[in-house]
Amino acid sequence: MGLMSKLGLRGRISLLALSILLVGFGLFSWLGVQSINDSVEKILEQRLTIARIVARYLDERLTYILAQLENAADFGGFPTGEQFDSAAASLQDILARSQIEVREIFLIGRDGEILRRAGEASPVEGGNMLTYGEIRDTLSTGVSRISGLVSSPLTHDPTVLVTAPIQNGEGQILGALTASIDIDRSISGYTETIVVGKTGYIEIVDENGIVLARTKPGFPPELFERSDHPSRFAQLIRQGEATRGTCHRCHATQGEVKRQKDVLAFAPLSTASWGVVIRQAEEEALSPTRQLERRFLLLGGILLALTLFLLWMTIQSIVKPIGMLTLAAKKLAVGDFSAAIPLKRRDEVGQLSAAFEAMRQEIAKSRDELLRLYQEAKQKEELRGQLLSSVISAQEEERKRIARELHDEYGQTLTGLIMSIESLENMATPAQAQFKKKLAHTKALLVRTLEDMRKLTLALRPSSLDDLGLVATLRAYLASYLEDAGLQVTFHHEGVEGRLAPSVEIALFRIIQEAVHNVVKHAQARSVRIELKAKGDTVVAVVEDDGKGFDVDGVLKSKVGTDSLGILGIQERTALLGGTFTIKSQVGRGTRLEVEIPLRRTPLGGEIEPEGTPSRRD
Repeated sequence: MGLMSKLGLRGRISLLALSILLVGFGLFSWLGVQSINDSVEKILEQRLTIARIVARYLDERLTYILAQLENAADFGGFPTGEQFDSAAASLQDILARSQIEVREIFLIGRDGEILRRAGEASPVEGGNMLTYGEIRDTLSTGVSRISGLVSSPLTHDPTVLVTAPIQNGEGQILGALTASIDIDRSISGYTETIVVGKTGYIEIVDENGIVLARTKPGFPPELFERSDHPSRFAQLIRQGEATRGTCHRCHATQGEVKRQKDVLAFAPLSTASWGVVIRQAEEEALSPTRQLERRFLLLGGILLALTLFLLWMTIQSIVKPIGMLTLAAKKLAVGDFSAAIPLKRRDEVGQLSAAFEAMRQEIAKSRDELLRLYQEAKQKEELRGQLLSSVISAQEEERKRIARELHDEYGQTLTGLIMSIESLENMATPAQAQFKKKLAHTKALLVRTLEDMRKLTLALRPSSLDDLGLVATLRAYLASYLEDAGLQVTFHHEGVEGRLAPSVEIALFRIIQEAVHNVVKHAQARSVRIELKAKGDTVVAVVEDDGKGFDVDGVLKSKVGTDSLGILGIQERTALLGGTFTIKSQVGRGTRLEVEIPLRRTPLGGEIEPEGTPSRRD
């Protein structure tokens, strides 16, 4: 936003259009890259599918070899030399028909010694097969195993050993039958038919990363040659996971096909701890995607250049009229509704100018109407405030008059009656006991009536409010009203010992009176705390109880019923004095009412009565 505010109209339009263009070009590029990535993913998935097909084929071949070897080892006991030779010859013949080249077949004793080799009548001297982990596992567990690439125990040629246990009828392991397989020749007839481009080839690796076989155009593997990334292949074989991706060549070997980077797919076998690796030069494998990428870049560059040219032409055609419209809009923004928009054109910019002019006229009319309505509303609010203030003043005066008449006339009359009854009581003889009892009862009724009238006078307009001030009046009122109602009262005041403006004192008394009345009538409270405190140029009154509480929003929003009238009256009195009103309550957690009133402000239409102004007395 800071950069935009410093640029002119031309710069803003250019920056905005260029941003949109870049976003569009970026989206186009992203879609292109996604398409390329999808193409790459498909190529990698194809290579992985080939690796899985080869792995499935090898699993089938090895499963077949294991099945035939286990069938040959099923002697029912430990075989004689003739039984072994017959079974070995039959096994070689069966596997040969399946194009599986068997180099040697061994009969192994329980201790791992080579007892006989196919075609040999005497045991082989010095040969022990326990050095081969797979044979050791078979002799200990009775489970057939397939080794990785190992040295033949006699010729030391690279080979794969397939071992099946020999057991008796009770399942006891008596020895093992082991076949030495030339895996390269046994699978070459199938793998050589799989073509993976001009540079692609297949590797079969064992769990140690040693290459068992490799197809063309890859170079023939050296004796016990390790493939690239042997530790990674070993981990994938152990975990039984397939993967595909790209990898760099880690070393160079004489005769190796030269390339910088390969596409690689790997799939593990399930019958042996082997894996199938498909390698192909990335340049060849991803050639279609690279061509697509170049075409995307070329097309994107052409579109970008063409769009920039059209953008420049468009900006030149609209920047000047837009500038004129901007100046006119600035005049409208500062409230100059009299300035007409001068631009006259027939294109879209001209239509925009006409729309601006129509908007200017409508806004001018609306503004004039709003000003008129505002003035009317302001006058009505002032009149309402004056009327309400007059009503409250008249109400207070009427209450004051009624309270004075009750006190001065009826109070004196009742007092006189009480004194007359007392005289009659003194004049009564002992023989007039019944008459004296009736006089005492009448006197009690008059005393109670006088006490009720004094409470009514105090509620209407206590004379102490004019004579003694707010604090003393509140203390007397709370003592007579709340304590009689059975509530525990706490009254605290601070900074209001002197006299306040009469309007403020009357308003505060009525607010607290109404709040206390609501507590007694609705709250079902046990205690009430009233606080009156001067704070700066304001006075704060707080009424807090521990009653049942209520839903404040519901009461304030309901404009009908008697429940909200007292609160609305407090709001009105507070607003007339320019104060603030807050009330907080939760069901079951009591209520807190707080008002804050300026000390030097009176209702609308009233006179200014600064703090300390002497009170008016009748």
